[in-house]
Amino acid sequence: MENLIQIVNNQAVVSSRKVADSFRKEHSKVLRSIKNVIELTQAKNGFSELTRNDEIKKWFYETTYIDNSGKSNIEYLMNKNGFSLIVMGFTGKKAMQWKIEYITAFEQMEQYLKQLQVSSVDKKILDCKYDEVQMEKSKLWLELADKVDIKEYKQMAKSYAFNILAGSNVLPLPEVKELTYSATEVGEIFGVSKNKIGSLANKHNLKTDEYGKYFYDKSRYSNKEVQTFRYNRKAIEVFRSLLGGAKE
Repeated sequence: MENLIQIVNNQAVVSSRKVADSFRKEHSKVLRSIKNVIELTQAKNGFSELTRNDEIKKWFYETTYIDNSGKSNIEYLMNKNGFSLIVMGFTGKKAMQWKIEYITAFEQMEQYLKQLQVSSVDKKILDCKYDEVQMEKSKLWLELADKVDIKEYKQMAKSYAFNILAGSNVLPLPEVKELTYSATEVGEIFGVSKNKIGSLANKHNLKTDEYGKYFYDKSRYSNKEVQTFRYNRKAIEVFRSLLGGAKE
């Protein structure tokens, strides 16, 4: 009873050969019955134009198959309506059983197709929601980029914004190319306090891009983040000349 119905062009159909085999009919006779139905619906004998043209194309679809000898032969694929028309005149206990089997199989396959369509719609809705969330996240990163003063942080925020929209790393994050030191770490090198380092840096204008970079760091006295300057190796050499060498 399996594989009675197949899906072609998103429609549940059965082949004329399958019907002929199930109902113990010659395939040529099933083909003749189908052609008779097509001719009747195409004739101007009371059938509506819709039935004669559009609907009949959905009921019966002519195609071909290759037999065991390698010859190409005609067969028809038919939907539930087409199938019902063709088997209407088939009689007998076995024929009735097969009609029930096929109608049940058609209904199950049509229900399956409906579920697929619903799943497809649900997926599209989820995709749209996901895109909306990504757009909002990207917008927030761009807003953050406008608010921060540190160049590297601006670049980082913009990179995140564009990469979220693209779905890949189209803009790389800024690279950290040099080692930097906090005022505390510089003070430990020369055996002085961080306040001394800060005082010297302000006096000799060392808090510039030439001698280091500003970073955001958590304040020791609150939950806020504050800008902290970190010094590079060039700044270390300036401090060395000012302080007379590193601590032993």
